[in-house]
Amino acid sequence: MAELTSDEVNKLIYGYLRSEGLELTARALLHETNTSTEEPDLDLVKLLLKGLESVKTEQAITSSTQLSSIDFGLQQLNSLPGGRLVKICGDNVVICGQELVCAETSALDKVKKLPYARINDVAFMGRNQVFVSQSNGPILVLDLSTDPITLFPPTTHTANMIKMVPFTDRLLAINGKHFCVFNAQGDVLCKETQLENAEASDISYAEWVDQDTVALAINNKVHIYKYSEGIHKVIEQHLLPVSYLTVGAGGSVVYSGSEEGLICAIDSTGQQQRAFKAHAGVITFLGTYGNLLVSASNDGKVKVWRDASLLFEFDVEAPIYTCTLNGSSLVVVSDRVQVVQLKESGAYLIASLTLPDSRFNVAAVGNKVFLTNESETRVLKIIQSGN
Repeated sequence: MAELTSDEVNKLIYGYLRSEGLELTARALLHETNTSTEEPDLDLVKLLLKGLESVKTEQAITSSTQLSSIDFGLQQLNSLPGGRLVKICGDNVVICGQELVCAETSALDKVKKLPYARINDVAFMGRNQVFVSQSNGPILVLDLSTDPITLFPPTTHTANMIKMVPFTDRLLAINGKHFCVFNAQGDVLCKETQLENAEASDISYAEWVDQDTVALAINNKVHIYKYSEGIHKVIEQHLLPVSYLTVGAGGSVVYSGSEEGLICAIDSTGQQQRAFKAHAGVITFLGTYGNLLVSASNDGKVKVWRDASLLFEFDVEAPIYTCTLNGSSLVVVSDRVQVVQLKESGAYLIASLTLPDSRFNVAAVGNKVFLTNESETRVLKIIQSGN
């Protein structure tokens, strides 16, 4: 493999700084190094991300701390307004509901609201600029760093689901059976498209594979579409509808899980690598850290895999509604919320709290867990007993 040039390394750093919203620092880097403003090579970005994930995994596995012997708890902080979805980027937590609610994770008492129509989804570009899809209107563009929130002229596109490509300004907009791709300036990179030979059902899940390729779940099929070349592959391994879709290993593998408990691994070209029966129920979560895959299901089990080999599993003894990975910590939502530290040798329960209702969506950052439903958003803090 060819060595990285200093200009290529600087482009990677520049892309990372921009993705974190550090525009002044990014521009200072360009000025000091005379680096071009071209986007970094996507293969190099994948390599960087894969390396960072491997470092996280090794740190978690080689840690000498006996987490099973440390007694933690979950302390409830102030509640926020409810919604259907909660997302975190940098210091911002955003709740999507009848209105958009934003707060800094370190200053939850300072809440900003945008009383717009019913909000469906948000996608971050950097720390503070977000795209917002609404039920009956165009995609909005906001700056969360100001108070009140700055509203830029809306785009001409509508969507019920939106996804931003990391390190770029490309946005995937899903609207029922159709999708399109455009950038932050509004330039259309892929006109509104409905995949050939796709069922009449709406697109249920969507993920970026790379900046030119998307993975879409429609009913029981996974579609890999490279829109820059018009290449379309269909994977028909699942018998029942796809219930979860995620991309791991720097974009080189797409994982789909279905209602019959099957996991399918697909490479970025649309070739199926393997399929295996993972659970006895509907798969409700798939996530990766390093080269490991985590799956959860309404059969009450969480399992950790390497390729198709089961490393270990644990039973929460209740149907699992959803999960989120925060580094090597897994937050599991069933009839209670549980924070679990994952290692290659097994899982270690850190904290647990019984919930009155399991129908929460979840996000986590640092030592805070955000659980949201239509009524409220609970903010929990992981604390060591006695503190």
